[in-house]
Amino acid sequence: KLAQHDGVIVATGATFAPAPEDASIAVRRYRAEDILLDPHVRRGQRILLVDDDALPEVAGAAEVLGAQGAELHLVLSGSELGAALPVTNRHMMMARLYALPLRWHLHSVLRKVAEDGTATVEMRGEGTRALPDKFDAVVYGPARVANTDLTEALETAGTIPFTTAGDCVAP
Repeated sequence: KLAQHDGVIVATGATFAPAPEDASIAVRRYRAEDILLDPHVRRGQRILLVDDDALPEVAGAAEVLGAQGAELHLVLSGSELGAALPVTNRHMMMARLYALPLRWHLHSVLRKVAEDGTATVEMRGEGTRALPDKFDAVVYGPARVANTDLTEALETAGTIPFTTAGDCVAP
């Protein structure tokens, strides 16, 4: 039984944002989470992976899709996946990815995938260019969105004083 306390800590967590509804992407879109939640579903033969989250979900999706035999291209705005991970974890994850037959497009942003599967990326310092292959799907590692239902309800009720603290997603 709790007789006295200074406060209560509640971890509300976060969920993945939906895959972007971008009209310039005319092929099927998935979230990396969708791949990980149902790894037995075949998503396509030639797939673009795009990381916007800096966490390991895109890497996990790459491993699952690679095990299915899909041809994978990875579009990264930087030079590594999992930038939010501790360095030792990130290095081990990158070593596993380097062992996969991935085609890497570093310092790049996906700009368009046409209905015929032609993909266009913008590469830092090199401008816009079409990738040499055609793709059937794009898998995104979208940023996460903080779950704020509980804190909003507490704030609306006004009966319990509380303070929010930041996490990896939002304050």
